[in-house]
Amino acid sequence: MFNILRPQPGLHLNLRDPRGGESQADVAAKITELVHVRDLTGNGIWPLLREIENEEHLMRIRYAEVGDDLMVLKFPTFFFPESGLDDIIGKARKQTQGPDSGLAR
Repeated sequence: MFNILRPQPGLHLNLRDPRGGESQADVAAKITELVHVRDLTGNGIWPLLREIENEEHLMRIRYAEVGDDLMVLKFPTFFFPESGLDDIIGKARKQTQGPDSGLAR
């Protein structure tokens, strides 16, 4: 909603790598003109369905495990199926219950 109400031409990022090195990056926004009227008769429905599937794919919860001590999660939105969240929480719990996590089992 924030990007719709207040679009930004770009974003300035301060980055830090795993070794502590710092850098900066400027990322330009991608501007896409939306189609307002759609023809859903005949074959006009297929591009819409493909667009919906692509959007669902982009909005999925993603994660990466870095060694045994770090899990990076990406939540593109806070509206997602509960089952997807349960899977990620299960993986995060395995991370925090490792032998060196310092947490009691």
